Amino acid sequence: MEGSSWAADTFLKMRLSLVELLFRFAEERARELASAVPDAVRLVARAVDELNSRLRHARMDLHYHNGLLQFARDELTETRTAEPCWAVLQDSKWANVDRELKEAIEHADAQRQDAAFHAAKALESAIKIISDDRGWSTGRERGAANYIDNLVSQQNGRFLAPWEGDMLKAYFVHVRNPHGHGAGSQRPPALTPHQTSWAIETAMAWIKNLVHRS
Repeated sequence: MEGSSWAADTFLKMRLSLVELLFRFAEERARELASAVPDAVRLVARAVDELNSRLRHARMDLHYHNGLLQFARDELTETRTAEPCWAVLQDSKWANVDRELKEAIEHADAQRQDAAFHAAKALESAIKIISDDRGWSTGRERGAANYIDNLVSQQNGRFLAPWEGDMLKAYFVHVRNPHGHGAGSQRPPALTPHQTSWAIETAMAWIKNLVHRS
């Protein structure tokens, strides 16, 4: 019985790995052919939507995005936050944001304590890219707060309202900073699984919003 269970588990993992590789190749090929075959990217995107729809209907708690199959959160979060976020990160400009966000989710799935830290890194990368692209970065920035100030600056046209800047700074103070420094003699910072999920979902929502604005 144990042998058959192991075989079934291995079979399923192999099938999922093949699906992952197939869709990853299809997405890469579609981007290469985009100029010659304008519908290529759209058709692959429709296939990805169909795959995720079938995974939901099969209640497999998996979701495919940007080359990887990962555990899905609740359906509303996936459709309203996660899927639109992954969609805007397909441009190579956001490669570091995409990578760091994937690390956050992988670490959360493995119940590692640094998952929220990686989510904050992804959000900080998005903020830096926008600041750099708009020509607002001065080279004297020392952290996320300074880059947020660039986006809030009235001289730069108030890309963000001051209250939005305050919310972003609070996120880094309470989510990123405690994990970005040594704990010293204090207990290492730890977030509950619910807090970690909130940190990742909040980062995704902000990233999606910021990229759309840019």
